[in-house]
Amino acid sequence: MAGCVDPIQASFDRMKMCQMIAESADELLEMACKIGAARPVS
Repeated sequence: MAGCVDPIQASFDRMKMCQMIAESADELLEMACKIGAARPVS
């Protein structure tokens, strides 16, 4: 799995946000799960 999390943290309200890049959507979701990011609600 190849993935990257941008070190820049942008403030938005009470959140800290960063960019995540992966080779596929599945890899991106797997990386998000491993770092404990909440899944988007659809």
